[in-house]
Amino acid sequence: VSPAMLAQALSARAAPAAATFPCVAALLSLAPRLDALGLEWGPAGGAGFWLASGLPVLRPSSDLDLVIRAPTRLDPTVIEALCALQAGVACRLDIQVDTGLGGVALSEYAGGAKRSLLKTADGPLLTLKASSIGFGGQFKSGFWQPVRATLAVRNVNRTVGTMLGHEVTK
Repeated sequence: VSPAMLAQALSARAAPAAATFPCVAALLSLAPRLDALGLEWGPAGGAGFWLASGLPVLRPSSDLDLVIRAPTRLDPTVIEALCALQAGVACRLDIQVDTGLGGVALSEYAGGAKRSLLKTADGPLLTLKASSIGFGGQFKSGFWQPVRATLAVRNVNRTVGTMLGHEVTK
């Protein structure tokens, strides 16, 4: 079951749970606004697992994890609208942008961070700029492309430095 399938089938189970779980209330209130953006989206994390399985995994303090599919670069107005969703919800809201090559936090994607953590099927990758991920930046045709960068490196831990040096020269 994909997150998008869960979003399309927000069941009658979600409405009664909204009073107990702020993350479910947030999901129900955000669904029409997300649909209006015309993006494929869906719940993930605990709320997604709960919707898919019915198992009692949610707590009143649970956050809401959402996945936004973005096969092409997101328009700046869409990014602004997604960021605005985070204001006014009664729980923590984590939005991941899935480019098809990996996922990155919306806050990193929108904020123009110098470095971002791209979560891929092969494990996490530290990238140089979130907004270029999967759209002609460091990824092309699904293959990692070399990136030239000059970064200040300070070896404060000799063990970590040795392990890193070994990994780099493998």
